[in-house]
Amino acid sequence: MGAGAAVTTIAHQIQLAVAPVFLLAGIGSILNVLAGRLARVVERARQLERDFVAFDDETRAAARAELEILDLRMSVVNFALSAYDDWRRLAWAGALLIAAAVLGVTVLARTLAKEQRRS
Repeated sequence: MGAGAAVTTIAHQIQLAVAPVFLLAGIGSILNVLAGRLARVVERARQLERDFVAFDDETRAAARAELEILDLRMSVVNFALSAYDDWRRLAWAGALLIAAAVLGVTVLARTLAKEQRRS
């Protein structure tokens, strides 16, 4: 096997090792966006509830309708963030498996690289 083939093999192994890391980063980004949206929705609902007494009847009706929509948004985002306990356990197990796969592929790539240098 030539030096070019060894470099290609190692580059491919590195790609395979890094792919799960990008998956975890993407999941973290999605969770960050959802948490930010939830915070904005909760803040808007608190603001409407705080000022609700000072509203006239027409504004109260509009605020009540907006609060119902905000409640639905909070429920959807809260469900997306805090799913069932089983899902959390599965997510942790998946994260540990991905970390183990990254470690395993990294060790394999280093072992192959050492063997290539010897020959």
